[in-house]
Amino acid sequence: MHTKNNYTRRVLALLLAVLMTLALLPTTALAGQEDGYHDPADHWITAANRTNELDVNAVVTVETAHCGICHTDTAITVWRTPEYAKGGVSAMTRNVRYSDGTLYGGEGTGTVLDGTPGVDAAYTGYHWGKSMCQTCGGMNTNVGSGSYAFGKNVYILYDCAAVFTEDLDETVSYEKADATYHKKLVDGGTYCAFCYGTRHTHEESLERHTLHTDIIPQLGNQRFAIVTHCELCDYADYEFVAAKAVVASY
Repeated sequence: MHTKNNYTRRVLALLLAVLMTLALLPTTALAGQEDGYHDPADHWITAANRTNELDVNAVVTVETAHCGICHTDTAITVWRTPEYAKGGVSAMTRNVRYSDGTLYGGEGTGTVLDGTPGVDAAYTGYHWGKSMCQTCGGMNTNVGSGSYAFGKNVYILYDCAAVFTEDLDETVSYEKADATYHKKLVDGGTYCAFCYGTRHTHEESLERHTLHTDIIPQLGNQRFAIVTHCELCDYADYEFVAAKAVVASY
C-alpha cells in the first residue's frame, strides 16, 4: 500500500513539473503585436470608380470626433489612402481638394491626375481621407457643416506633415565590385504614420574590401589553400601551395 502511494505521489509531482514548465514557455501573445506598417504600393488594387479604389486601398481606423449631425463626440470610421499622382505632384498644387475634382473652396473642378503606383504614379506626400459617423451614418460629419464634403461620400486631401512621418528600418547589403572594392547598398525611407504612403531611398557607395585570410589544409590533394576573402561581400581569392613545399620550408 505504501509503495502504491509513493508511485502516485511521483506521478503527481511529474505532472505538476510538466505544467509548471509549460507555464514558463513563451505564449503566442506576440501574434497580436503585429507591425501594422505596409507599403500600399506593393499590393495596390485598381477599380473603375475613384472612390471605390480609394476605399479598398485605405488604412481604416476607428476614432472619436465631434459629429455635426449628432452634435456630440462619437465614434467615427476613418479611411486614409496615400495620394498617388502622375509625376508625384499633388492635386493640391492645382487647388483641387476633393476626390471628385472639386476645388478647395467647394466650387469649380480641376484635374486630379491620379494613377497607379509603380506604373504611372508616385506618392505625393498627401493622403485622401474621409469619415463616417458610427452613430448616424453621416459621411464627413466631423469637418463642419459648411464644408463641401459634409454629408458627401468624397475624400478630402490632407498633408502628410513631417510630424507624422516615421523612418523605415534601414537594410544594408554589399556586392562585389572588383578585387579592391565592393558596393555598399543602403535601403531605407520614410512613411506617413496615418496612411503609410512611403518614400523609399536607395544609396550606393564604394568601399574597400574588409579582407581576412584563412589557411585551409587540403591534405587529400597534398596542398594548402590560402583563401583571402572579404568579410562583407562574396569576394574571395584562392592560392594553392603544395604541402611538400610547406614542409620543405621548415
